[in-house]
Amino acid sequence: MTRLAYALPLAILMAGCKPTVTPPEPEATRSETAELRAQTTATTRGPDASLDGITMRYHCEQGHRVDIVGGDSARVTLADGRVVDIPRIADSAPPRYAGIALSFEVGSDGAMLGQDEVGGFACREAD
Repeated sequence: MTRLAYALPLAILMAGCKPTVTPPEPEATRSETAELRAQTTATTRGPDASLDGITMRYHCEQGHRVDIVGGDSARVTLADGRVVDIPRIADSAPPRYAGIALSFEVGSDGAMLGQDEVGGFACREAD
């Protein structure tokens, strides 16, 4: 047989093949992802984050700082320069703020900044 006789069936078989396409994400998964993003209001910002609306400032051990912004969120400036806003836990008294990996609690003897996998850092009101 000639090469054309082998090539023709091979070309027909290859024309029928379709590339594998990843199926679209199910609607339920997309809505769950969007809901999780909405619930997680902590946002990471660069060092140029706005400091408007600060009502209280705390200095914490190892160079961390926490600014209370309007009473609804705490802006945590980590020692490495990252800035993360964490929301206040509704109806918490004394005030508590929590995000994905950070938390901040104000108590009668000062405040405590908690960071997952690192531990806690004592904080005091800034002068």
